Amino acid sequence: MLSSFFRTSIFIILLFSITWFHFIGLVLERIYLILTGKTKKQKEDIAHLRSAKWGRDLFRFTPLWSIQISGKEKIPDSGHFVIVANHESATDMLALNYLQIQFRWLAKKEAFKIPCIGQAMKWSGYIPIHRGTKESHKQAIDLCKKSIEEKTPVLFFPEGTRSTLGYPKDFKVGAFKVAKEAGVPVLPIVLKGAGKLLKKGSLTPRKATMVVKVLDPVSSPLEESIEDFTKRVEELIIKEHKKINT
Repeated sequence: MLSSFFRTSIFIILLFSITWFHFIGLVLERIYLILTGKTKKQKEDIAHLRSAKWGRDLFRFTPLWSIQISGKEKIPDSGHFVIVANHESATDMLALNYLQIQFRWLAKKEAFKIPCIGQAMKWSGYIPIHRGTKESHKQAIDLCKKSIEEKTPVLFFPEGTRSTLGYPKDFKVGAFKVAKEAGVPVLPIVLKGAGKLLKKGSLTPRKATMVVKVLDPVSSPLEESIEDFTKRVEELIIKEHKKINT
């Protein structure tokens, strides 16, 4: 087994190297897209593809990590849907990039201040939110609806923060409110094992397998309340989460 110091060193080197490689590529692509007069949406789509490649490369080259994905065929082709996934670790986003689809996601406003990564998030059209601020929340919801109208799904972690309990926490209603108001289904995704890959506050990767399971899209009838819709999807994800062995 590699020592903790050695694993941490390798991970930091990989993080730095892969981030710089893709950020330089992103900047060059950005310049080309500006010079060729591409639209804001086209620029964001290309930036997201680069950001997703960064996530996959970091996951793929990190020693001791592996991933299992199932259910990709259940992803709708339309782009008119909301993605919801339980949240265990910062590595969740790396794994979700293996879906290889266009999406935008909500992230804490502070994440956009991270050098290189924050700029890539801005160019990719990801949506900042300042927790506890009603105005920021409203703006984020409006941007989510606009993204869905443009046939680009939005990803939510409805727990709000990552769970370190070994199972999903209670879901908040925001994602389901957006889905109901936009008249689109929710695509539930179950994540398990991310908390074992990289513990919160640590840069020492550990040997583990991450499981990503895409479930069937879930629609909500008009008469169903947002709270009931939220609880129904929450229970579905918890049920599938329990079935997965990692």
